Amino acid sequence: MERSSPLIQLVDTTNTLFSLLSFLSNIQDNPTPTCPQIYIALEGNNPCGYGTISLFTLLFTPSNTVYLIDVHRLGLSAFTTTFEDKPTSLKTILESPSIHKVIFDASNPSDALFSLFNITLAGISDLQLMENASRTGSKRAVLRLSKCIDHDSPLSYAEKLEWKIQKARASLLFDPSKGVRYQVFNERPLKQEIINYCVGNVELLSALYAVYHEKLTEHWRRRVERATARRIRQSRHKNYNPYSRSKGLGPWRNELTELYRRHGSDDDVNDLFDRWER
Repeated sequence: MERSSPLIQLVDTTNTLFSLLSFLSNIQDNPTPTCPQIYIALEGNNPCGYGTISLFTLLFTPSNTVYLIDVHRLGLSAFTTTFEDKPTSLKTILESPSIHKVIFDASNPSDALFSLFNITLAGISDLQLMENASRTGSKRAVLRLSKCIDHDSPLSYAEKLEWKIQKARASLLFDPSKGVRYQVFNERPLKQEIINYCVGNVELLSALYAVYHEKLTEHWRRRVERATARRIRQSRHKNYNPYSRSKGLGPWRNELTELYRRHGSDDDVNDLFDRWER
C-alpha cells in the first residue's frame, strides 16, 4: 500500500474555524459502519479530565485532509462556535449518534471532552476494541496504536518505520524523563515535529478500520458497539481513573469472569469486574 500524505490545515482563528464549520455543516449523517469519514485524536497535557486539551486533530477521509484545531488558542469556542445560521459545531458533530466517528481508545478523550467542555461523545467506533475483538487469539489485553500499526497496517515495512521515527522524534519533545514536558503542545508556532506527531495519530486509522471491520462478524460488531458505549459511559463517572491498570485489559465478560475466579483476592481485578457490570 502506497502512503498518500494528507493535506494539513491549521484551525487557530475564528475565520479558519468558520471555514471548517462551513464545510462540516454540509456533511450528511453517516451512520454506515463500512465507511466512516471522520477520525479524531486529542493531544495536550495528559488529555483526560485531570489534564488539558491543546490540539484536537480531525481527519476527513473524502478529502484526505487533517485539521489541527488549536484548542489552546480558541478555548471553548473551538467546540461551540457555529457558522452563520447553521447549527453545526464541533460539539454537535461529536455528540451526534448518526455521524460516524472513529477514535483509538475512547476512554480518556471522552473523559477530557466531558469534564473540560461538557461534550458527550456518541456515534463512536473504538479502534482499540475493534482490534481486540477481531483477534483470533487471547483477548485478555488491549494493544497500543503502535502495535496495531506493526501487526495490521497494510503499509510497507519502510513506511511503518518512517511513521515510528516521526513519532519518536516528537516524543523527545514531551518526555518528562528527558527533562521536557507536555507544555510543548502549547508553544506557538507549532513545531513541525508536533504537527507530524498529531497527523500520525490519525492518518493511518482509516486503513486499520477497514482491516478490523472486515474481520469482525456481526456478533462481534455488536459487542464492540456495546463495549464502546460502556467505555464512554464509564469515563464520565465521577470515580473514573484515567490511569487505572485495568485499562490494559479487554472488556469481554468471559475473560473478566475467569480473571475474577482465579484472582478473586486482587483488588484491581475486583474493581475491574465491578466496573464492567455497571
